[in-house]
Amino acid sequence: MNKQQNILIAGDSFAADWSLTPGEPQYGWPTLLSYCYNINNVAKGGVGEYKILQQLKNQDLSKYSTVIIAHTSPTRCHTKTHPIHSKDSFHNSCDLLYSDIEYHNNKISNFFNFSLRAAKNWFIYHYDHEYQQDIYWLIRNEIDRLLDGKNVIELKSFDVVADSTHTVLDYSHEVVHNRNYANHYTPKTNKKIFDDLLELLK
Repeated sequence: MNKQQNILIAGDSFAADWSLTPGEPQYGWPTLLSYCYNINNVAKGGVGEYKILQQLKNQDLSKYSTVIIAHTSPTRCHTKTHPIHSKDSFHNSCDLLYSDIEYHNNKISNFFNFSLRAAKNWFIYHYDHEYQQDIYWLIRNEIDRLLDGKNVIELKSFDVVADSTHTVLDYSHEVVHNRNYANHYTPKTNKKIFDDLLELLK
């Protein structure tokens, strides 16, 4: 373990630092990793792939020996301002996901949230899955070009088939969709991710 080794973490809530959120669990793999290495974690909850690309573009990548990246779902659609989560410190960069939009749209308390209603109608009348998939892979390819020559570890949390040249750790079948679990993984799985990363970072 080398506390002087600089590691960049980017991605969505599967890589974000949950320990910064009051009342949330402290056992997430990024928190555990920060005890062993010098970590800069720029991952944010709920972001789409375009914002993950921007996370990387906003960093001086030459400062880091390793980049750990958690790619997101292709169905998460970019927005500048989320109709529900924009004031949430953990999700303030959140993008649009239909299941999330539908859930909040069905709440009586959001009846006058016209931005939320517009987002749901956009998904119903205008969402094009083939286009969304193509844009997603164009951005993934741009990320690969940006990280060319770097030591990159990808964490796979969605069942997305990717032909990656990087080291890929697949935990897509261990995801728990419960906000009480840090990084959407149980303490046991977070520890496994941490251990797997330690082995690769030796």
